[in-house]
Parts: sequence; structure tokens; C-alpha cells
Amino acid sequence: MNNSRGFTFIELLGVILILIIISLISLYVFKNIRGKTEEKNYNQLISYIETAAEKFAEDNGIEGIITIQDLIDTGYVTPDDKNDIYNPINNNSLNCNIIKLTYSSDEDKYISEFTDSVKDKDTNNKCNADYVQIHSIGSFMSSNNIGYSGNVILILDISGSMDDEAETGITRMTLTKEAINSLGKALLSNNGILKPDDAVELALISFSEHASIALEPTTSYDEFQKVINDLNAFGGTNWEEALQLVSDVKFKDDDPTNVIFISDGAPTFRVTRARHNDWNEQHKAFGTGLEDEPNMQWCYEEAIDDAKNVAQMVGPDNFYTIFTYGTDEGATYLNNLAKETKAPDNNYYHASNAMMLKGAFETILVSEKILNTEGRMYLNQDGTIMLNIIDLSDKNPLEVYKDNTLLKRFISVDNVYLKK
Repeated sequence: MNNSRGFTFIELLGVILILIIISLISLYVFKNIRGKTEEKNYNQLISYIETAAEKFAEDNGIEGIITIQDLIDTGYVTPDDKNDIYNPINNNSLNCNIIKLTYSSDEDKYISEFTDSVKDKDTNNKCNADYVQIHSIGSFMSSNNIGYSGNVILILDISGSMDDEAETGITRMTLTKEAINSLGKALLSNNGILKPDDAVELALISFSEHASIALEPTTSYDEFQKVINDLNAFGGTNWEEALQLVSDVKFKDDDPTNVIFISDGAPTFRVTRARHNDWNEQHKAFGTGLEDEPNMQWCYEEAIDDAKNVAQMVGPDNFYTIFTYGTDEGATYLNNLAKETKAPDNNYYHASNAMMLKGAFETILVSEKILNTEGRMYLNQDGTIMLNIIDLSDKNPLEVYKDNTLLKRFISVDNVYLKK
């Protein structure tokens, strides 16, 4: 008699359950092993990249910021395919990741640090740092790595005349916002990359009939841009109140403060009640808002002492004035105000169009008061190098290189511009 029997349904379920558990454990072990392998491969790749970057820095005398793209293009690392190096964990391209290069005088060697920060690609789908090697100074400045020191207060006129047409179909306000956003981007978009503890802070005071601190000190370009874009033109022009608010702006550090005062017209309102016997009616006590005399002159007179206070507070060299788009009469008032503060003559700018306004901002940025040169060069976005901020001598000539090719050797120059 055959007493054998098959598996019961319960027994089959038990076997299947055991197989599932074994499979899950195997899958977990496999994923864990693969994850550790991928992490190990990633760490080895980063070590390879950092070693190559240090060799690149040593060979070329570079300190500052580069990208992996630079190492690929110069042959210091080999891409996984024709173009890219990939992250072994997620298979994303690492070409645009930024590498910080610093020189340690104590160890007498270059040190590299791979970062998660990435540089935007250009029109050629590349993300090179556009570096220029300066061998005689032993340092480097990228157009995307301008090191700024000090903090900035912008005082911006948003009076009704800013809605006037500046160029065909474009208002003064629109063009001014564009120029100021460019300024903000230059100061804040790469803020603190090289010096996280020394980030630039940017504040905004806006004024029409009254003034207000439109933006407390910020290190965020997105925050700054949003406030600028939301501004609207209205009302008259109160220089006095705008200048008085400078003392209310509080920065988080003790870095030097630079004040840039921008207006498109003469003052027409004030805070101080009129002191003139023939102008003491209540509705005229704080200005009429009209661009006529004696209103503009009296509003101007009340702003002088406040402008002097600002210049004394930040230092005359750090007080800038820009008259933009308006009439010659308004320009005269602002120019006279600048002279009253004893600020250098070249701290006053008359910008009659958008290009001149952007040029004024650029010139202010490359001044030694805001640009932290530390022996480095300033490189414009278009690749132009400004040399007049570097002291040159026979004993310390300046040699400018690109791709290991000597472009030019300078001993003594003023206001010289050189294309890469």
C-alpha cells in the first residue's frame, strides 16, 4: 500500500514564503554590496579628479575656481565617453561641478576641493571657468568668481518721472531695473563661494515723496531681484529722507559699506520743515513736488547735511552718486551734492542711457573699494581684463597667459584693456 502524499496547500505556501524571504534578503544584500561598490567607485573618481586638479594648478599656477570641464578640455582627466565624466551612483554628468583650488604656503602645495556647486553652461554647452593665468602674481580670477569685499547700500529714485520713456518704448524704470539686477547678480550670484564667512550683503533704500528700506541687507540674489522687479514709479523726489535712512541699515558684519545714490531728477520734497519766511504755508512746508524754484533749491539744501553725514559714516571714497536719464538741471543738483560730501570727482556719474548706467556700475564694482583684488585681476564677462587696479613695476612685471601661451607682458600701464 502506498502511503505517500503530496504537499498540502499550507505547506506549499510556507515553502513559497521561505523562498520570498530568501529572495528579499538576497536582493538587500546585493543592493547593499552594489551601493558600497558604487560609493567606493565614486570616492575613487573624486580622488582621481582632485589629484588631477592639483596637478593642473601646479603646472599652470592657478588658484581659484575651475570645473571638471576645464580638466577634460586640457587633458588632465579622461572622460567616460567622448565628452563627459559620470557619477557612478546616479549616472549624472559631473562636467559642470566646481573645484576650488587653493595654494597652501605652509605645505607648499596646491589643494583641491570637489564641490556640489555647478556652473551654468554657456552657448556652446560648455561650463569652463574662463580662467586667465597670471604667473607673476601667482593667482587667478574668473569672470564668474569676482571676489567682493564690503557691503553695499543702493539708494534708488522711484519717483513718477522714472516712468518716462528713456528709449523707444522703454521706460527709465525698466532700464534701471535691468542695470541694477546686473549689479546684484555680479555681487550676489556667486556670493561667498571662495569666502563663505565673508559674503557681500546688499541693501536697498527706495524713495519717492517718502523713503523706505525696501530690502534689509541680504546675501540672496533671488531675494534682491524680486524686490527690484516689484518696484513701481510714483510721486515726487525726497533726497533728504532717503539719505537719512542709511544710518538705519544694519549689516551683520563690520565690512566697509559702499553707498550708491541713484536719481533721475532734482529733489522736490524734504523732511525738514521749510525755514523760509515767505514759504511757510502748511501745504508747502515739506516741498510741493514741483520741479520749480525755489522749491528744488530748498529741498536740495535740506539734503546736503544728510549727504555729508552719509559720506562721513562710510568714508567719502565709498560714497557714489549716479544721475540717470533726467534733465541737466537735476544733474547739476546731484553733482553739487556729491561735491559737498568731498567724495572724489570720479565717484559722480552722469548716465544718459542704459549702456552708460551699466558702465557706471561696472566701474564702481572694479574700484578697489568694492573689488577684493588680493593681487588678482578683474576679468569682465566678455573676457576683458582691466589692468589699472594692479601695481606694476620693473621688479614685478605682469605676464598674462591663456592655454600656457604668453599673451603680453606689462611693466607699467594705466587703463589698459586686453582681450583674452
